[in-house]
Amino acid sequence: MKFPSRTWNILTVHVDKKEERDCYVESLRVEPLRTDTSSLRVRKSSRKDRPKKIEPTVTLVDLDPRATEDRLEAREELRRVPLLDEEHNTAVGTALTVAEAEIMHVALKKNIDMFAWTSVDMPGMSPDVITHRLSIFKETRPISQKKRNLGDKKRLAAKEEADKLLLAGFIREARYTTWLTNVVMVTKPNGYWRMCVDYRNINNACLNDTYPLPNIDRLVDGVTGYKIMSFLDAYSGYNQISIHPRDKGKTAFMTADANYYYEIMPFGLKNAWATYQRLMDKIFKGLIGQAVEVYVDDIVMKSNSFEQHLKDLDEV
Repeated sequence: MKFPSRTWNILTVHVDKKEERDCYVESLRVEPLRTDTSSLRVRKSSRKDRPKKIEPTVTLVDLDPRATEDRLEAREELRRVPLLDEEHNTAVGTALTVAEAEIMHVALKKNIDMFAWTSVDMPGMSPDVITHRLSIFKETRPISQKKRNLGDKKRLAAKEEADKLLLAGFIREARYTTWLTNVVMVTKPNGYWRMCVDYRNINNACLNDTYPLPNIDRLVDGVTGYKIMSFLDAYSGYNQISIHPRDKGKTAFMTADANYYYEIMPFGLKNAWATYQRLMDKIFKGLIGQAVEVYVDDIVMKSNSFEQHLKDLDEV
């Protein structure tokens, strides 16, 4: 793979896929080239038409098992700016001038309906656009795993996580199942529990989707040398892609209290990355390589001037 050095030379190294992605993430943490430009990290906020009083809901951090992992972010110092209120804010670079920061603030607030913090703020992707399908070998027989004993702490944690997913509308109770799998409770770095579904059986039974992921070398070359960039976290976009109706029952999993199946594409299912990349390529068709670079759920906007960046930001 290739990645830019601090002197903007392109270096080539031979590493595995994990190291390759780490280098790509590090290469995007660039210093601003001029005092009047900067990198921007865009965090998700609430929709402007969101009612003041809504039914109880859960935050996207609670729903996304990857929320504690490192995400793309600017290397320079950032400051928080409110979008809807002080609680719903985002971050902009401190290298922006006062005038530029104010213009950027207005541009972000103008598009506040594109941001989300809770499941209520995510309308979901129309099934007419894309759904996630499970292409299972015809000769495969459904597997229903034997129920595992989680223990009291893990059982309560699994119930709590399932209740969050039910409240968000991401899962529903399953009554008759063919495929059925267990959950695995893993401790997060912050001490809380993460509920993972053991989809190894059904993943092994699925065909491999060979949809091409972006080439890391091209992505690194594509963002090198630009004067201003924005990083958009789209990690909760997974929760907006529906499972194809005929395949929902195949995602069934069990807790100590009930069996459930997914309405939306869960993490851990085979080919989920390919489905998401296919969606991103559709959404940003005509912009990839010009104004944005996309690697699954990491979106990087790039421009050579602040004025052009505002236009690109509005279009994206």
